[in-house]
Amino acid sequence: MTPWMDAIDRLRLLRYSINLDGEKIRYFYQGKGDPSVEEIIPLLEVLKAHKADVLRDPCFLIEQTLHEINRIYPEVRGKVKNTPRWQTLSKLEQEINRLALEGDLVGLERALKAYKEAALTVESKGSQGYFERREG
Repeated sequence: MTPWMDAIDRLRLLRYSINLDGEKIRYFYQGKGDPSVEEIIPLLEVLKAHKADVLRDPCFLIEQTLHEINRIYPEVRGKVKNTPRWQTLSKLEQEINRLALEGDLVGLERALKAYKEAALTVESKGSQGYFERREG
């Protein structure tokens, strides 16, 4: 595992969502309370130092994002079942599967972002949503 892959794994364990937005690496804190700056800053510096490597190998982040979506899937689906949002999420899931099978990384990145945006609007118990918005 490369240093930047290790940094991403550690950030995810600390409740951060990491994904690509074009040429930018976005991170969102999903935990409760304040994150430990002492732990986070060195990991973010690793990502910054290896940004070109991350952009050259987006498959790792896409795989991690799919894992994150699968983690929240049951709760999101339970809250929106039989609603218009359920139809939107179902269509996006089909699109994600199709793009993944075709190997269309650009399209897959867009579909994953759309899925997360749709999931953001679903309220979870005691938080602002499944993916708390914070960028760096």
